[in-house]
Amino acid sequence: MTLKSSDTKSVHATRPDHTPLPKRGAMLVLLLATTAIALFIDKMMHWLYPDFSLVVVALINLGLLVGLVGPLGYMLLLKPYARLIAAYRAGEERLRRSESFLRATLDALPDHIAILDAQGKILAVNNGWRRFAEENGPVNGNVNEGADYYGVCRAAEGEDAREARDFAQGIDAVLRGAQESFALEYSCHSPGIQRWFIGRVRALHYDGAPRVVVSHRDITARRLAENSLRHSEALYRTMFETSGNIKLIIAQDGTILRCNSQAEIQLGYTRAEMEGVMNWRTFIDPVDLPAMEKLDGDLWDEQGPASVNAEIRFRSRQGQLRYVLMAANRIAGTRQSFVSLADYSVRRAMNEALLENQNRLFRQHEELHQLFHQVETIKQEWEQTLDCLDDIVVLTDAQGCIRRCNRALQSVMAGDYHSLIGLPLTDLLGALEVHAESGLGDGVMLHDPSTGRFLLSRTYSFSEGGAGESGTVVTLQDVTRMRRMSGELAAANRALEAKRRELQQAYDDLKAGQQRILQQEKMASLGQLAAGVAHEINNPIGYMSSNLGTLQKYLARLEEFFAAQEQWLPENSAATADLAQKRRALKIDHILADIPHLLDESLEGAQRVKQIVQDLKNFSRLDAGEPLAADLVECLESTINIVWNEIKYKAELVRDYEALPPLVCHAQQLGQVFINLLVNAAQAIDKRGTICVRTRHEGDWLSIAVSDTGGGIAPEHLSKLFDPFFTTKQVGQGTGLGLAIAYEIVKKHGGEISVDSTPGEGSTFTLRLPLGNSGQGILADTGGGA
Repeated sequence: MTLKSSDTKSVHATRPDHTPLPKRGAMLVLLLATTAIALFIDKMMHWLYPDFSLVVVALINLGLLVGLVGPLGYMLLLKPYARLIAAYRAGEERLRRSESFLRATLDALPDHIAILDAQGKILAVNNGWRRFAEENGPVNGNVNEGADYYGVCRAAEGEDAREARDFAQGIDAVLRGAQESFALEYSCHSPGIQRWFIGRVRALHYDGAPRVVVSHRDITARRLAENSLRHSEALYRTMFETSGNIKLIIAQDGTILRCNSQAEIQLGYTRAEMEGVMNWRTFIDPVDLPAMEKLDGDLWDEQGPASVNAEIRFRSRQGQLRYVLMAANRIAGTRQSFVSLADYSVRRAMNEALLENQNRLFRQHEELHQLFHQVETIKQEWEQTLDCLDDIVVLTDAQGCIRRCNRALQSVMAGDYHSLIGLPLTDLLGALEVHAESGLGDGVMLHDPSTGRFLLSRTYSFSEGGAGESGTVVTLQDVTRMRRMSGELAAANRALEAKRRELQQAYDDLKAGQQRILQQEKMASLGQLAAGVAHEINNPIGYMSSNLGTLQKYLARLEEFFAAQEQWLPENSAATADLAQKRRALKIDHILADIPHLLDESLEGAQRVKQIVQDLKNFSRLDAGEPLAADLVECLESTINIVWNEIKYKAELVRDYEALPPLVCHAQQLGQVFINLLVNAAQAIDKRGTICVRTRHEGDWLSIAVSDTGGGIAPEHLSKLFDPFFTTKQVGQGTGLGLAIAYEIVKKHGGEISVDSTPGEGSTFTLRLPLGNSGQGILADTGGGA
């Protein structure tokens, strides 16, 4: 190299500006070759040693050039290489700054971040990763740079092994390119506390080598917040659903967004019917709507209160009016409100009853005050009152001595009041002889021979209570005149007793009549309703029947047309074949065969409805003043149609009819009797049984019997079945007037009704109505008219 340098210097010193042309070409070729060799060495060094400094390569190249081309090459390439080295150093400085910035950025992140190579070894980690590894023991401390993180995950044991192996599989999938990223939430039992993390794996595309970025973020606070939120939500849902009050979430326009089970129970609607569909103002009583609209305005006013309270009334689906305490709260940040409705109807009734009781107590207190005043007045006046009596009244002590007496004793004994006090009563009455004795309670009859008077003596025990003295009250009543009038009085008493019984019977008859009239008015109202319903149904049924009849005629014409069409079309034509195929595809023959059956069934149904309407009209017809001839079998059938819904689910109905002659009667009243007997028979059957209706013509009597296979009637109740207000049903299920009214109706028709029952087997009610003079009997009983 020295020789070449010396030769070069000498050459350049001799002819620095006049180098021979061939030698210049050789120098150019040598320069190109040197550059190629430098580039080759640069690539080889970078391939063999990725961290090999470019400066070293540049110096090698510079030495080659100096040795090869001498001082001239050195002068020609020195400046470019100097600029190259300066640019490299500037880039290297920027790279260091960028690396420092990237390192500071990664260290500032809260996540624990590591970069793995294709074998799962850790290439680099941030400070968060290091701190976590240091804080969690020696095992996790072995997962810093150079550690086999993939192997650590696969070899994990204990309660975290499953999550570690799943995470290792995720790393493997991302390294293989099966997926771009992977995420897994897992729990980590750090010393002293359980924490939750979310681990993420993402592919790192750099320099063609497969690498991944692994990050772990502490989500303990989020998980705790989520758990707390779920707990709060479950607590809220439990409180919302188990509350005994109605709870609603209401939109600003009043739409029910959510409701609890009490809303379904008290309002009578299902959640599906209410939530998102109904407006809660629908339930508010119209009287309270204006006040409720004002409260709504106050609630939704941002400057107004966040909650409002009021007492309102609402009606359930069944129309029941309830009094509720309403509390509505605006939900912050939404256009919704939380409404609570507490039913205080019972409490309100109790408050009203309490107020009424208080008022009654005040009145009673006033009455007692007046009563005490009256007692005091009576106490002051009793002696004067007793003095006005003709009877002798004496109060004696335990020894029989007089303590008090009235003026009558003074007049008989011819002494003043003070002279009589303290005297034994027996000494004063010694001159009287006992005429008759009937016991202490009934008194003793004393006779005064000197005057001929009779005195009735009665004694009553007297005690002042507590430690007070006891004694006897003795009364002496002059019954001389009474004895003479006793016979007359006894006769008068007997007459009065007879009159009392007559009045009691009249009162009982009047009471039963009032109940019967009330029941008849109810039946009349029901009859008017039935007549109205029958009238409204009758018209559309008429249209249906007429249209169905017309449709039958049209169908016959269509069938005739189709038959003619088949005759007129050529048998072997394409149109005929297409029509036949279309006819088979559309099942025209089946339709034509099925339509008559459908029409017959529809006409039968219309006729059934028409019959029910006619039965309703017959039931609604008020009885005229005079009885009319009626067919009892027809009356029974009409009644069965009316109460069929009560029977068909409980029993099989058996009809055992014998032809009956017409009966002059009030058919509507007898229909009421039949309704009562049939409904009672159905109600007597618990599950499934049989009801038999039997008619018989027995000489001058018609017999109608209604039997059931129910539980029967207890023997002790049979004698009271037809008494007004007697019932064997539970409270609220019967008035006890049905059979009593039926008995009266049958009685007015001159007939009789009886019952035969066996407990556990069933009962039979039998009506017997006379044929001969039933009309005259009814006219006589009703006064000849309505």
